[in-house]
Amino acid sequence: MYNNEISKIFFSDEKEINEIIYNPNKNNIILLSSNKNRTIDFEGNLSSPMIFPDEVKIKKIIHKSYFHPSRKLFTLNYDESICIFNLNSKEMVFQNKYKADEKIFAINKPGTMISFKEDNNKLQIIWLGEKKKKTVKIDEKINDIVFSPDSVNYRFLLVIGEDILVIPYDTGKIASKMFFSGKKGIFTSSGDRLFILGKETNTIRIYQTHKLDSNPKMLNEIYPKLRSTQTILLTPDNRILVALSPDGIELWDITIPEQEISLIWTKKVSNFVNGFFLPNGQLVTSSASRELSLWNESFLLEDIREIFKNFADKIEEIKIDLRRIPQWVIDGDIKNLGMMELENIERNLNEVKKIVDPPIISRFQPPNFPYWVDEVFSDEIAIFTRIEANSNNSITLLDQEVTKQHQQLQEKLERYQRIVDRCIFYLKSFAHGTKVQTEQISNYLSISSEETIKLLNKLEREKKLPPGRLVSNLFGRLDFISGYETVGTNHLIERSDSFSCYYCANSINSIDTHCTNCQKEILRCKSCNVPVTRNQEKIDCNFCKETFHYLCYKGKVKIFHRCPHCKTEITKEQVEIQFYSDNKKNAQISSSLGRMLQIKKNIKKEEKNPFDF
Repeated sequence: MYNNEISKIFFSDEKEINEIIYNPNKNNIILLSSNKNRTIDFEGNLSSPMIFPDEVKIKKIIHKSYFHPSRKLFTLNYDESICIFNLNSKEMVFQNKYKADEKIFAINKPGTMISFKEDNNKLQIIWLGEKKKKTVKIDEKINDIVFSPDSVNYRFLLVIGEDILVIPYDTGKIASKMFFSGKKGIFTSSGDRLFILGKETNTIRIYQTHKLDSNPKMLNEIYPKLRSTQTILLTPDNRILVALSPDGIELWDITIPEQEISLIWTKKVSNFVNGFFLPNGQLVTSSASRELSLWNESFLLEDIREIFKNFADKIEEIKIDLRRIPQWVIDGDIKNLGMMELENIERNLNEVKKIVDPPIISRFQPPNFPYWVDEVFSDEIAIFTRIEANSNNSITLLDQEVTKQHQQLQEKLERYQRIVDRCIFYLKSFAHGTKVQTEQISNYLSISSEETIKLLNKLEREKKLPPGRLVSNLFGRLDFISGYETVGTNHLIERSDSFSCYYCANSINSIDTHCTNCQKEILRCKSCNVPVTRNQEKIDCNFCKETFHYLCYKGKVKIFHRCPHCKTEITKEQVEIQFYSDNKKNAQISSSLGRMLQIKKNIKKEEKNPFDF
């Protein structure tokens, strides 16, 4: 569980923290700042400082102090000299005063050799415990010294300055030179690759250690996204390169083929100055603001890959859920919601509520995942944020629409029940066997004859008609009624509108199949099945050639993005362009016909009056 990204464990009252060192003997941190040192545990509790030998008179601590690999000795690099002393007895094992301006020092992996800049033009290589040393003449300023960790196959060290010098320590002579201004160098634990942080370029060059002392070969060059990289580190598993800068932190996967390096993630956080890794992969950093921070996540590659996999799986899971939501809900577009049935609206509403509860964005944040993961998947998170906002807006509007439609349905049901009650009351007022015309009942109920027939047939099926009062053939079970046996109540309570034939403008009934005047088949909308009248806007599908009311067709296409009849995909914009184009053609035809008729009238007028004097 990831409750916090970073735990602030210390805030120094000193001007700066010069060095932070992990103490493997006591599992705590030693802070070296100016002429003081402190010890702090991982809960932020200060304890007794490290005791230095009496000979050590410190004015300022310099970077690159070490615990000896044996853990019994400590190597201290400070302003006046470099010294190695026993942690228990405080006995001085080695000490050498600096004469050079650069206080640069290094110790090899086994802890048997050291190297430092003795004065401004001499570099010393010393074998500890032996009376053996090599002196190398180096006039230029240097920034770092790095021993190869493989003292069997690669018996050399690197001096990093304006150029990179490779010096085999057996000969004490410069074997090769790389023309690259460097600030810091670091080898992988196996010694097969070297990483050098550029001083001027803010790039990290990668070299193959093989033949580094004869024919150096650069494998790749990393260009960090953050500026002014201060230092570079390798994780304990030697599979991730970490770059710390004033702008934040970057992680690079170095396990892929040598010619390629993959950026894992970049995060802008505190102003980093220095850092080191604990054996479990956690990172401890110090900042320019004198904060000492412990990162709560492991930076081991397998742990990071597992987090990425879980995050990617969660994203795919959310994507699958989102595909079940109609696109108009995701887009937040419910302008044509009134065209949908209440049942469909409620189903969509319940579906959306399930998917956005709990909120989508919260599933990708602590304690589920570390803070930095969302930056790797920032594009997906941005999409989810938009979808969540639109979905929540749609939920609000859907709730309002459902409430509105429920109210309308209730009003229709109440009105329908009032009509039923009036109908039964009216029929009971007649004596047995009385012949009552359908139109008479229709006029009393103020509904159309068609609706009256539907209502009477429905009441007859439900056995609600007064017994013995009516004979069924008096109110007529007509042929066209059979198609309306199961019609909904909302169709029973609305009076039918009158329609006109599209071709001849003759008055027609909505249930007729052919016009009684021109005998043509009544033109109907393929979507709503209501006749298309002379003055209504219509459109023909370019694919199936069926006719629709323009508003019906446009509304369906806007929601479902396809023709409601042939299901061919089409956009709302294409529908509008087609309608505009068709109307323009019709307008041109009408205009031409109008001119022709006017000419014809003028001709007839001239023919009618040729002998008028």
